[in-house]
Formats: sequence, structure tokens, C-alpha cells
Amino acid sequence: MALVDELAHTNAPDSPNRKRYEDIQDLLRAGINVITTVNIQHFESLYNFVEEATGVRVKERVPDEIVAQADQIVNIDLPAEDLQERLHAGKIYPKERIESALANFFTQKNLTRLREMTLAETANFLDRQQRETSESDKRVSALGQVMVAISSLGPDPGRLLRKTAPLAAQLNAQWYAVYVRTPKESAVRIDAAAQRHIADTLETAQKMGGLVISLKHENVAKALIAFAREYGITHIVLGRPGRRKYLRWFEPTLYERILNELPGVDLFVV
Repeated sequence: MALVDELAHTNAPDSPNRKRYEDIQDLLRAGINVITTVNIQHFESLYNFVEEATGVRVKERVPDEIVAQADQIVNIDLPAEDLQERLHAGKIYPKERIESALANFFTQKNLTRLREMTLAETANFLDRQQRETSESDKRVSALGQVMVAISSLGPDPGRLLRKTAPLAAQLNAQWYAVYVRTPKESAVRIDAAAQRHIADTLETAQKMGGLVISLKHENVAKALIAFAREYGITHIVLGRPGRRKYLRWFEPTLYERILNELPGVDLFVV
């Protein structure tokens, strides 16, 4: 049994692995059991929620699929006052960092919100675990299939992914990040920045447990609708559409097409 602290952290330079969770994967492959620790703000799927709640962008993040592989999760539910007391006593940070930490991230409001997130995520994990081991649920497939549509023009695709991953987890469902490459976005026509934007988004989706699907089609709506029908998609996540161009105002939007042609699908517009 190996105890490995700080699951989400980056290793020292020149280490064999860049991230701590990669060390843990090596240990598991060697047949060594592992107990590790992680703070809720480091979950990849909660990045946007943590930023909105605390005003802090957490740089060290761990893919949710790593956490989902755990055989057991134990919630160390520490009240905010107790954690602040530990900070004051110098048990977490050196003295020169204590006041800054208490004034910024470790405020009463932030710690209370993070505690709420922890309780919710623990409940979701236990619920998924129970469904996976229940004899009655073994005869039933997941409660749905989830798809998120990825666009090269979207301003914040990470927000879409972080809405999709928790939704799929709550449904005990597989989720797909689907990107439709139109002729306008062919390899010879799309600019390098947009290409990197898409590649980074799809890589993030994989880290969060999604299956990445890249389709080629001249019509985005038709491609997404055909995919949804073929894969039995029950929930679709889309980004909020931008302003319409004047000459095309009469054309139905993507989400209008989906609502009309996939009446049994739940649609979430972020």
C-alpha cells in the first residue's frame, strides 16, 4: 500500500512523469494499492464553478476519469473554521503566506461553497457506484447518452465540457464531444489558431472522460442529428448561439433544428 499525497499536483522538473496522478497509474499497474488525497477545487469538471464561486483560477487540475477509477472515496468534511484555525497555526502554509491565503482563497464564504461541492460530488460518486453494483441496474443500460457539440467559433468550450461531464456522471451515461468539420474548416482553409483551439478542446474532453468524435459534413445540423439518432443520444449540450447575420435571419438555428427533428431529446443551451 502506497500513500501518495496531492493527487492533482505537478511533479518536480525532470521527474519521469509530469503529473502526480501519472505516478499513481504506474503504481497501480505494478500491483500496488494507493491511497491519495485531492481537494475538490482541483477537479477538472468543476473548474468554471470554482472560478465563479471563489474568483480563483485553479491551475493544478486532475481529470475526472482518474477520480472515477477509485474503488472508494472518503470525504474528509472539515468545517471552514477548523481549516482556518489550521492555517493560523502554520500547519498548511509557511508564515509569510498565511495572511494572503486567509484573505483570498480561504475565506469563510469560499470554504463553505467548496464544502458544498465536496458533499455533492461524493454523493454523485456513491450513487454511480451503487448503480454499477446493483443487480437490478445491471439489467438496465445507462440512463441516457449525452452529446456536446464542439465548435471552432465557441468562446469558451471548456464551459460546455464542464456542464456536460457532471450531467453524464449523474445519468451514469457515456458522453461524446462531437466536432463537425465543414468544407470551410478543411485542413487547408482553417487557420492555425482555430485548429489549436479545436485540438485543445478535444484533448480536454478526453481527459474529462468523454469520447471524441470528429465528423466531416457540409451541414453541421444534419451531421449532429444523424449522429444523435445513430448513437441513441438522449441529452444534447450546445453553446448559446450568437447574433444572426441579417441575410440569414429566416433560417432555423441549430437548436431549433434539433428540437424539431429530435423531439425525444433533452436540450441544454449553455
